Amino acid sequence: MNFINRIGAAVSAYGGPDFAWRLATGLSRRPVVLTYHRVLSSSDEVVDKTQRDVTKGEFRAHVKRLLSRRRPVTLYDIVKGEIGDGQVFAITFDDGYGDNFRTAAPILRELGVPAAVFVTTDPVSGRGWLWWDRLAYALTLSVGKSVSALGRNFEIASEADVWTAQAELTRTLKRATDRGAVIREIAEQSGMGNEPPPGLYLTWDDVRALRDDGWEIGAHTRSHRILTSLPREDAEIEIDECAREITDETGTGPRLFAYPNGRPGDFDDGIIAHLKETGFVGACASDAGPESNEPDPFAVKRIAPKGGEPASVFRLRVSGLYYKLRR
Repeated sequence: MNFINRIGAAVSAYGGPDFAWRLATGLSRRPVVLTYHRVLSSSDEVVDKTQRDVTKGEFRAHVKRLLSRRRPVTLYDIVKGEIGDGQVFAITFDDGYGDNFRTAAPILRELGVPAAVFVTTDPVSGRGWLWWDRLAYALTLSVGKSVSALGRNFEIASEADVWTAQAELTRTLKRATDRGAVIREIAEQSGMGNEPPPGLYLTWDDVRALRDDGWEIGAHTRSHRILTSLPREDAEIEIDECAREITDETGTGPRLFAYPNGRPGDFDDGIIAHLKETGFVGACASDAGPESNEPDPFAVKRIAPKGGEPASVFRLRVSGLYYKLRR
């Protein structure tokens, strides 16, 4: 039985979607931590269509749905176990996209919801692109061309070929040590410039404004390398340099960390030990479902909503039923 059929069967077995929702969430005291990347308005350029971007309207609907059933708290409160009684949720953002400041922050301010943003310092400091954005943009500019990479040719005849090529290249490059050189080669073939579109990433002025608005400013490494793919010394430099720059730019050292990619195997006990030695009090993993009643502070589970999904799927994600069925 495929995944969608399993969802339908489960909802029917629980007596329909409303009953399933009440059963899954009404009695649960598990904290829910959500992670977003981009929150797009109509004027934003979509650089990478393979990402889990949500629209401004979807984001507002998600937060209002959560507020109808849960109480907003900070991620720091969840990490420290200071959430009191009742159902709670926290909002986080990864990477450091400019629309977090322009679009998401005003919605959260209006609704009275705190948030945390995990900053990748290279793009925020103006030192180029996040690697997947540069890859996607270069391939988009290559429609009608043939692109050579990794010893083979990719015929980019249409936009569909862009995303097919990107998916294959991303799987190969995610942990590759020569990733930067491969993407530079593709970018040169496409004729694209070195600078990302204006406003794609946060600036330090944006980050300071978010801090002043009550946001938690967390660390997400310097260049978004998967830490266990690096020699330990290089992994520690990625963490330390990111934390140092956040401290220099905001006046406050980061307390929380998010692992790049964040899947099992992307961090280990050695990485966690270094985070603790550096002064971090908690760290987040990736899309893994609702938390337990007693979260591991250095492996906080998060839910990653996906743009274009029906509201019923969002409810299934938040309930945890989605992740049980996926296994």
